[in-house]
Amino acid sequence: TLVLPGVVLLWLAGLRSHRMPRPWPPFLAGLGAFLAGLGAAIVAQTVWSQRGIDDWTDASGPGLGLAAVVAGAVGAGAVGALTARHLPFDRESTTYRADPDAAVPTMTITPGERVVFTETISPTWMLWLAGTMLAGAAALAWFAVRPVAIIVALSALPLVLFATMRVQADHRGLTVRSAVPGIRFARVRAEEIEQATVIDVEPLKWGGWGYRGSLRLAGTAAVVLRRGPGVHLALTGDRIFVVTLDDPTAAAAVLNAHRSPLRDSEPAVPDSGHPAPDSRPRTSDRSTASSLEP
Repeated sequence: TLVLPGVVLLWLAGLRSHRMPRPWPPFLAGLGAFLAGLGAAIVAQTVWSQRGIDDWTDASGPGLGLAAVVAGAVGAGAVGALTARHLPFDRESTTYRADPDAAVPTMTITPGERVVFTETISPTWMLWLAGTMLAGAAALAWFAVRPVAIIVALSALPLVLFATMRVQADHRGLTVRSAVPGIRFARVRAEEIEQATVIDVEPLKWGGWGYRGSLRLAGTAAVVLRRGPGVHLALTGDRIFVVTLDDPTAAAAVLNAHRSPLRDSEPAVPDSGHPAPDSRPRTSDRSTASSLEP
């Protein structure tokens, strides 16, 4: 039952990709390959477990075979998505692209000068939801419902990781980190950035909240913590990266100012909200706690 829808999705990705914006062809191909691989692996595991027995009820449990089935399906999905990245897609679609007529934020910096933008975002709704789930897990553990408590606590882990995030833009590119030490969600190098602009982000359009998509598998990714403004990066290889920010204009200006092709060939248009630079290195520190709801 899983193989047929998987094959249908692969067919759609292969034959209709030229009418779809990125990242839909890799997404459909990855999902289709995952479903088809999972269905085929389940059948193979079932047949293997029943070999040499007369009654199917005597078959042994899946055991490690289940892990092999899931791993094989995930591997098939990854191969499908990577393969579909080379399929033609609708390059004229503006679904995930910035308005080509929109102003490109930038600022004037002198040779050798480095400007750093930082912003800390803490969506209130995510903090409350994570706290509620962890409190619920503690209550379940207190009443000896430990298996369910473990599941609830693990489900809250992604919320804890995304509850407070720090975004930094400088001459090296853009970095998105969790407040939890050692957790980095994204790192876009400066040489990969062709242009940084500002867009309005609708979470459902990008697949919901959190880290959505994959630059490696789908060529499009976004860190979405709320509805509203975000910085849109047009990357080499027709890739796109987006992150929601309270002040995306400042982040885009810093990235564009440090992008050498822009500095060499285009006149800088300083944003009115940023003072003219002096001879000292400077930092634009925008540490804010966002209380906007999704």
